[in-house]
This record gives sequence, structure tokens and C-alpha cells, in this order.
Amino acid sequence: MRIAGLLVGIALLSLAASGRAADQDGGMTGGAPSKDDPPIETSSPKVKDSRNPDQPPARGPNPAKVAIIVFVDYENPISGKMRKAMRQIADEFPGDVRVEVRQIPEYGHPNSEWAALAAFAAHRQGKFWPMNDCLLEHQDSLDDLTFEACAAEAKLDTKRFAADRASDKLKDRMKAERDLVRSFGIMHAPAYTLNGRLYLGWGSWELFRGGVDEERRQVAALLKSGKKLPEAVRLRAKENVPKSPNALTVYTALIQNPPVTPKKKS
Repeated sequence: MRIAGLLVGIALLSLAASGRAADQDGGMTGGAPSKDDPPIETSSPKVKDSRNPDQPPARGPNPAKVAIIVFVDYENPISGKMRKAMRQIADEFPGDVRVEVRQIPEYGHPNSEWAALAAFAAHRQGKFWPMNDCLLEHQDSLDDLTFEACAAEAKLDTKRFAADRASDKLKDRMKAERDLVRSFGIMHAPAYTLNGRLYLGWGSWELFRGGVDEERRQVAALLKSGKKLPEAVRLRAKENVPKSPNALTVYTALIQNPPVTPKKKS
């Protein structure tokens, strides 16, 4: 497999010039990103991957104090910078954070569209995260050989993977997901939301983690006031979602969390 030579340095300079984040009024605030130190890798046994193939790939509990959606384009080098952060953040705050991934391959990025289908196909076998990591590590060689090598590395049933990747069902799912993301006002990756607050671009692990921690504190305050967790998260989303027509409705549609598994009676 060819090892990706990411153009991170050039891309970060471009992002620093145009880095933006959505404020609570839906406007845009600028500012250069801070130093992007990668997260210190930790792992928590409390954090589980969602394996429901009919729902978006996710890590962490449902419900959670902070619901994060990360929007990915596998050909976008800055999406590659988010690889460790999107996997790590649920382990950083076990039990409090859920991260979900949505695909938004840019028009004109055909390799990213094929990569998104590979990610969906891997998710059908409960192996989204290994595939996601592999695709983002090898962004300069998003072709059939890379997809097949990533599938083998993730220990997928390769025949089933090939069939799923070519299916019209997954192609329709990719297009529908991209259209829904764009209706929320996101035209390009990378981007992410924290309980509905929209951030365009990528600053650093420090800024990302700090934003998540602040949102945790906001939800904790609502819980202390007597709100239940689902209500507290809804209130934060109502406060955070950009103030534009239908934005809250679209965000609600984006949060397609699988239902909480009922606890077994003792």
C-alpha cells in the first residue's frame, strides 16, 4: 500500500488565513488556529463503538452530555488532521461524549466519494473506525488497491465489502447524507458540531478539546438545576444551532442516534 504524503503544512497555512467558527447567533468569527499538538492517546473500556449499520458510525454513549458530529471528506488533507481527535475525544471524557461521523465528499472529489462508500461498506461489518483511520492515513492513494488493502487490514469479508461498496443502496445513502449536511450550511469539510454549535475548519486538538469541555460544563449546570439529560442536550442545541431558517430541524435530522438499549431486568 502506498503511504500517504499529506500536504498538511500547506493546508494548515491556508486554514490559518481563513479559519472560522460559527458563533451562537449564527455569524462567523475568525482567528488563526493555535498550535496543533496531537492528543495523548488514551483508551477507556467504557467507550464502545456503535455497530448499528443503519445508523451513523459513532463512539460513546447515547445519550451523552456532548454530542459531536464530525463531517469528513477523505480527499481533504485537513480532515486527515482530525483523524486522531475524532477517535480520541470519546475516550478523553468516557461516559460524557458521543462522536458521530457524516460524509460530505466534495463535488469534484470522485476519489473521496469512492472512499465514503468504502467507509459505509466497512460500517456494514462493524469496522468503520479501522477503515476510517486507514483512508485518512492514505489520502494520496484513494483507489481500489488502497480500499482493498484497508479492507484486508480491517479483517473484513472482502467479497461482501466489494459488493456493498458497489451497491446502489450505499450510493443513495452517501448522496442523501451529503445533501442533508449541505442543507445545514456546510459546503466543505472539515467541520464539526458540539451540541449543535457549528465549527468550520480545524484549529487544533487543544481548541477542540476545550470546546467539548466547556459544553460539558454547560450541560452539567443544567443537570444541577434539575433538568434531565435529554432535555438539557435539547436546550443546548436550541441555544447553539445557527440562527437561520430550518437549522434546528436539520440538526435534529442529523442526530440520528440509535435508540438506547434497554437494561436487562435483574
